[in-house]
Amino acid sequence: MQSERAQIGTTRERIVAEAMRLFWEKGYGSTSIQDILRAAGANSGSLYHFFPAKQDLLLAVLDGYIEGLQPVLLEPAWRGLNDPIDRVFALLAKYRELLVETDCFYGCPLGSLALELHEPDPVVRPAPPGSASWNSVGSSSGGPAQMARPGENHPCGRHRMPTGPESVRGPR
Repeated sequence: MQSERAQIGTTRERIVAEAMRLFWEKGYGSTSIQDILRAAGANSGSLYHFFPAKQDLLLAVLDGYIEGLQPVLLEPAWRGLNDPIDRVFALLAKYRELLVETDCFYGCPLGSLALELHEPDPVVRPAPPGSASWNSVGSSSGGPAQMARPGENHPCGRHRMPTGPESVRGPR
């Protein structure tokens, strides 16, 4: 059964969207080419026309994350905030909100891929030509699945989570 995303867009867009979803849900290594083809409603000739290898598809997925990071995650979280510390707390709150909405099933898709992929992978490690550098976008991770609310004990049990920007920088 195709997801809603697979029913729209070009064949290439459907393949990338479904690979993105499946890598997030199942992981890169556990997602087969057949899983992607079935979800995207595409045939293998179409996939290999656009992506000669699974790693090439992964690079397209990573480019999609780079393109979506600013408009989908950062801009909504940072709207109206100029102070860097306020922005950090707003971003963490947004991540926490997304984790809670999904019962901690999904986490951070970039963080999950980063943990799963082998660091020395020569194809995936450098930023693809023509794409934004990861350093220019910034990096983030979803953190542990079990997150404490501000003021509660951290899951490690050794300290309490800060309650807001004031707890980091002190009174203004």
